[in-house]
Parts: sequence; structure tokens; C-alpha cells
Amino acid sequence: MKNYYEILEVNPKASDEIIKKVYKIKVKQNHPDLFQGDEKTKAEEITKELTEAYNILSDSEKRKNYDLELEQNDDKTDELEQYKNIIISLKEENEYLKNVILSKDNTINTYLNNDVNYNNYNNTQTYYNNAKEVYENIKKAQYTTKNTDARAYFNSILYDLKQLAIKIGILFFFVIALLLFFWGITGNNIFEIIKIHF
Repeated sequence: MKNYYEILEVNPKASDEIIKKVYKIKVKQNHPDLFQGDEKTKAEEITKELTEAYNILSDSEKRKNYDLELEQNDDKTDELEQYKNIIISLKEENEYLKNVILSKDNTINTYLNNDVNYNNYNNTQTYYNNAKEVYENIKKAQYTTKNTDARAYFNSILYDLKQLAIKIGILFFFVIALLLFFWGITGNNIFEIIKIHF
């Protein structure tokens, strides 16, 4: 979309009077009769654009509509610029990641190519050592698991025994308290009564 304010080189808030004066000055400066050949053709195009801009900006209704359209166009341009910037940033990030991956690939390939003979020679031993290490780790894990299971079982038995001992202690204390209470009420020694009967 053409920016008529830029064509006339006036401020978008310029008054009608200023637009008219600037238009007259620019038309005089670029009048085709002042030039020849290619310059005359260029001057005709410039004059045509100036007249087009003046016709819109000198009419208050047309200018109002044009200003709205120009504002919407600027908003769209800003949005497009934002999207362009996002796309550029994503492309740059993508290039960076590509370079990182290529660099790592090259490093790995170099390492593999340089150590092919050594690796071929030591492959069997390495696989054997790895397998042995895995086996040892599995054995350790199994042993630890068994020990842990045994400890857990033993701890649960101890806990149950403690609970039982506490319950027996409470029961014993309750019985003694009951006997002492009975002795206090009756005045008879409950232990003596138990001795006589048994």
C-alpha cells in the first residue's frame, strides 16, 4: 500500500493548508516540461504519484478512510514483522542445532575411525568384562534384596513381639491394680484369700 504522506513528504498530522502548499511546490519542482528524455518520463511518474496523493489527502472523507486503512496496514505489517523475526530466530536455532549434531557426529566418527583396530582387538575382552560386571551387579542386587527381605521379616517379628510384650505388661498392670482396688474396698488381703483356696 502506498504511503501518500511519504510521497508528499509531510507529517500524517499535517493540516490541509500545508499539504496543499507542499503539493504545489513539489509539482513545480518535478514538472515534466523541465526535463528531457528518461528524466522527463521519471518526472511524469513522480507528478502522477504526487497528484494521486494530493487527491486523497486534500479530501477530508477520503483522507479519513485512507488513514484508517493505513493504520490497519501498519498493524498487519507489524504482525508480519513479528512473525518474520520469530521465523528467523527459529531458523537460526535450527542451524545451530544442526551444527551441534554435525559436530558431535564428526567427533564420534573420528573416534570410531581412529580406534577401529584397537576396538576390534579389544571387543571380545570388553564384551566379556561388561557381561561379567553386569552379572556381578545382578548377584549383588539379588544378595542385597535377600538380605533386605530377611531384615524386614526379622524386624516385623521383633515389632510384633514388642507389641505383645506391651499388651501383656498392660494386662498385668491392670490385674494388679484391680486386686489392689479390691483389697482397698474389702479390707481383705486378696493374696491371702488366693493362698487359702489354692
